[in-house]
Amino acid sequence: MRQFSREADNDKPMTIRQVAELLICLVIAVIFVRHFVVEGYMISTGSMAPGLLGYHKRVVCPLCEAHFKLGVAYDDSTSLVDVNPGEPTHCQCPNCGKDDIDIRDVPKTQGDQLLVHKNAYWLRDPKRWEVVVFWNPALGPEAYVKRIIGLPGERIQVVNGDVYVNGSLAMKSLTQVKATELTVYDDPNRPTDADWQPRWQIGPQWQRLPDGFQSSPSDGWSWVRYQHWLRSGGRHRTRVKLTEAQFAAVSEQLALGSDGFPFVAQNEVELHRETLEVEARGVVSDDLKRRLLAASRSEDFIRRIREFASRSHFAPIQDNYGYNAGQRTIPVRDIGIEVVLTSHTRSGLFVSQLATPAGVFECVLNLETGAVHLFGAEKEVAVVSGRFAPSMLSEDVVFSLRYVDQQVMVVLNDDLLLPVHAAPDGQGGEAQNHSPIGFATRGADLKIHNIRILRDIHYTAGRARNGVDEEFRLGDEQFFVLGDNSPVSSDSRNWKDGAVDRHHLVGRPLLVHLPSSPKAVRLGGADYLIRVPELSRIRFIR
Repeated sequence: MRQFSREADNDKPMTIRQVAELLICLVIAVIFVRHFVVEGYMISTGSMAPGLLGYHKRVVCPLCEAHFKLGVAYDDSTSLVDVNPGEPTHCQCPNCGKDDIDIRDVPKTQGDQLLVHKNAYWLRDPKRWEVVVFWNPALGPEAYVKRIIGLPGERIQVVNGDVYVNGSLAMKSLTQVKATELTVYDDPNRPTDADWQPRWQIGPQWQRLPDGFQSSPSDGWSWVRYQHWLRSGGRHRTRVKLTEAQFAAVSEQLALGSDGFPFVAQNEVELHRETLEVEARGVVSDDLKRRLLAASRSEDFIRRIREFASRSHFAPIQDNYGYNAGQRTIPVRDIGIEVVLTSHTRSGLFVSQLATPAGVFECVLNLETGAVHLFGAEKEVAVVSGRFAPSMLSEDVVFSLRYVDQQVMVVLNDDLLLPVHAAPDGQGGEAQNHSPIGFATRGADLKIHNIRILRDIHYTAGRARNGVDEEFRLGDEQFFVLGDNSPVSSDSRNWKDGAVDRHHLVGRPLLVHLPSSPKAVRLGGADYLIRVPELSRIRFIR
């Protein structure tokens, strides 16, 4: 009798029927996984930018060489008049403020594609600050991606840019803070043009480097302070007081104009006759400055106007989004600084400072002993203390000091260096501070580089239908959602029905997958754009 071994059976070639059965099983598995486990969704709008991108253009500033994304497709716009929902032809650099960057020849890039875990909420409930995909039955239905802010049964309200839940401020963890932070200024991308005024004012013990600053050991403190200098725009206010004669001359000049025609930029300036003050809104333009100077040849008057125009360039940190065509002008309170520390001698002290609505906070690091102290208004007594291993300084370390959601966070290499310190608003005024951030050393040979100025999301009122003027109460199976790009996001603030029902939740996005960008190729004497995979954009979603 002929004997067949298992090995012999395995060596037989597959039949057409077996191949067909295998392909059918594979198709069934793919359908099953897609229907019940994961599915891909494309983002087309900018409501979650810059963390998650819709259709956009990838722009490089010709002055500071900063790379940024500019959205070309938005959600239904809010009522904000300074956000242009159309496709822009020119834009402004969010890093250095360079105006009129021509982007007409910059190709569009598709939005992020999300791989969504559809069963994520079968095993547990959604959590606050998680990103979620859901169906919006009032609009098609269409699949939307937003961040969960309110949970079933809660009362939600947006107040002064923050989220309140049941009357108390909703605070984010460090992981959640890093997931929603935005860069205000990236110091390695410094402009080189003559019109730019450096945003850092440095003390005598500091040397300016291409990517940061180098301190030399000294017995006293030597500071580097950040000033938020703008090229143009803004809605901040600057005043100058004049004499009666100077004020009368300015009034006449602005009413008629030196060219015999009415002044064309009256929206830039306001005259206060009772106090003899001229008030500018935003940066004083060259045209306004020229007209003011034409009012008098007095040396005192010229000095006052020039100083007035110079001061108008300094403004509070504002809620600008480089992704949006329009620039925002609401001062923000939740700010931070992140730096890379390179210690050459592992000795001396390093201090970082933030001016906040809760007062001025300073964090002092002893580079020799590893002692860390956070000081508040009472400089003599630390509000929080801790330690780190000085041996960490044998390599570059990333240090940050943040004020977010009325909390002060001290972070070293992505971990909290001190317990989070609660710091409720109360002192007032510091949010308008034009120089809210600084750092200093004493007795340290220290390089500070790769500096970033950061801010948190400032939630705007939008159309204020829900959860703005008064609390919005959620039902037992309802959620309140907001977009990270608050000025242009269509979300629970704006919809007629602000709640998202539980049965409309699709799932939780896990990662951005299959990203691509347009590349130009030349074939047969003609240029074509093709989609090229961009693996660097693959990332997990926080």
